[in-house]
Amino acid sequence: MKSKPTPWGVKVWCSADPDTGYLLDFDVYTGKSQTGMKGGLGHHVMTVGKRFLEKGHHFYHDNFFTSIQLADELLDLKTRCCGTIRINRKGWPKELTFNKKTKKADRLKVGEVKMMQRGNMVATVWQDKRTIALLSTNEQPVVGSALRQTGKGRKEQKAIPQPILTYNKNMGGVDNFDAHRAYYPVGRPCRKWWRYLLWFFVQTSLINAFIIYKRTNQPAPKSSRQQDPL
Repeated sequence: MKSKPTPWGVKVWCSADPDTGYLLDFDVYTGKSQTGMKGGLGHHVMTVGKRFLEKGHHFYHDNFFTSIQLADELLDLKTRCCGTIRINRKGWPKELTFNKKTKKADRLKVGEVKMMQRGNMVATVWQDKRTIALLSTNEQPVVGSALRQTGKGRKEQKAIPQPILTYNKNMGGVDNFDAHRAYYPVGRPCRKWWRYLLWFFVQTSLINAFIIYKRTNQPAPKSSRQQDPL
């Protein structure tokens, strides 16, 4: 993948906890014919999230995975989702399609929002520094607010669509896990591909163990009746 910082390697689909980066499940990619998925490679969300379907969980993913078909199938399995989406995906509303061919008069201005809803599915387009398109089944089509940095070095309250606020808050579990891997690499370059997988397994075990240790190695909470000595 030429556009990636590390263009060569073994692709591994991963799902991780958004708060800690704990790796929940993974699937090594071995080719397009691996599963014969009708929905394309984006449906690997179903593979790495299989253990969490039909339990009311929420999935967050980027525009490589997000599609109308995937969102519908997840809803049928009692699972909500939220993710950025490519505006050329099948089923995306034409009213929310903005590109270079769109006339200037019809383009969104900075800060402008457009939303459309179909049942529990909400399509959102928001013009920030660039146009952001997002599909969600776990939020209402409303506009919230958040503090954002201004050019003068101060923070101001800005209007932001609620689906995007939710996405920004919960997206990034796999990135968090990858950051841990980058801080403490395991292994060395070699010509045997299976060793890279072995080192990935070892490193994953170390990172997950460290995360569990941090979460559990905490002082016991004090009773509400217990008082500190004077």
